Amino acid sequence: LITHAHIHSVEPILDVRMSSEHGRAIGTIELGEEQWPVFAIDGDLNILASVPATRRACVQLKSEHGGIALLCDEVRVINNETLTMVPVPGCMGGEDGLMDSLAVMNGKVTCVLSAERLSLMLRSQTTVDAAPAASHAAGER
Repeated sequence: LITHAHIHSVEPILDVRMSSEHGRAIGTIELGEEQWPVFAIDGDLNILASVPATRRACVQLKSEHGGIALLCDEVRVINNETLTMVPVPGCMGGEDGLMDSLAVMNGKVTCVLSAERLSLMLRSQTTVDAAPAASHAAGER
């Protein structure tokens, strides 16, 4: 999950200019005069080299480290009444962790990702395998 406050906009995948010129980004999307890198990642936060056929939306994320965009299968608003936010346990967090908190929804634990930390990870072109504090909570991701 990514909190609404970190999302700048949601655009159709057709607005993405596919290109291999930007490191591990699969392309760019224009915002004003800026070009934001667009990434396709899997459920384990590994950067993908190609776009899965199920990806339909491009979510632009705000970050003080620069804007990035993620290709997603779906984007939906989650009712806060069905969501319980809990802090990340000390063994799963830390300053280098990707998670802001955990969310319990319908009996499942889900990670709430930090757009700042996700942007740093993607821009540095690392994957979760190289990020020691990027542990996953039990349940879905």
